[in-house]
Amino acid sequence: MTIKLSDAAKYDKQLPHQLAAWNWLQEQLTKEQLDEFAEIYRSAVDPKPVYQNTWNGIRQAASDAGAKFPEVVAAGVNTPQVKTTTLG
Repeated sequence: MTIKLSDAAKYDKQLPHQLAAWNWLQEQLTKEQLDEFAEIYRSAVDPKPVYQNTWNGIRQAASDAGAKFPEVVAAGVNTPQVKTTTLG
């Protein structure tokens, strides 16, 4: 039976048998391996920004994405569709 440690971490519920498995695994690793794991695990990655679904939030997202005119992008988000008819 095989397991991906990333899946084990994702679905961990801190149940007694899970904690026992994590503790057993940790005891199998050398100090150097634990140190290397800690360094990789804790390395910071810039999180993706979260934008609010508001005029300012959409304008900021457009600006951050490099839109030349972010106001136009924000203005077009909730623009109602206009139905045109021909009088005749």
